Amino acid sequence: MNYIEISRFIIFTFISYLIGSIPFAWLAAKTFKKGDIRKKGTGNVGGGNTMLVVGKIVGVVVLILDICKGASAAWLGLYFFNSTLALMIFGIASIIGHCNSIFLKFSGGKGVSTILGVYAVIDFKLFLLIYFIWAALVLITKYSSISTFVMSIIYPFVLAYLGKDFYHVLFSILAAIIITINHRDNIA
Repeated sequence: MNYIEISRFIIFTFISYLIGSIPFAWLAAKTFKKGDIRKKGTGNVGGGNTMLVVGKIVGVVVLILDICKGASAAWLGLYFFNSTLALMIFGIASIIGHCNSIFLKFSGGKGVSTILGVYAVIDFKLFLLIYFIWAALVLITKYSSISTFVMSIIYPFVLAYLGKDFYHVLFSILAAIIITINHRDNIA
């Protein structure tokens, strides 16, 4: 890579971080005059807490928008660089932005929906399968956090088994680490 390509890569990484930093849950709570979502419900800046604080329909919209943040960052890597490494780095940047939003003084959500968006770009059919398995686990266990944690641990093995390239598997391992760190209170 030459200087221009490196500069372009850094700029797109920062753009991906900014995309991830858009706090849709916080904006929804403010729009519907529910105050600061970080101080209500679970305190999380994500779709689940938006469902609790603002309502189910708005929560689902926030969930979809958070998924789109990860998907759009990953898509930037594929479209502008045609690279799974770029997909992974831009995806991670968007997840970091979601969890540590520059617009919320580096606070944010747990990153699960944004991670799902990146997974959807990696392999949409596999994303749907994993999503339905996660939903089944939620119905069985009644705990979204346990289901999320279990699926994040399983996903890298599924990708490796299916022969996905090194960067996709590495991304899924990093995603599992992020999910584990962000759910440590729930796990305890």
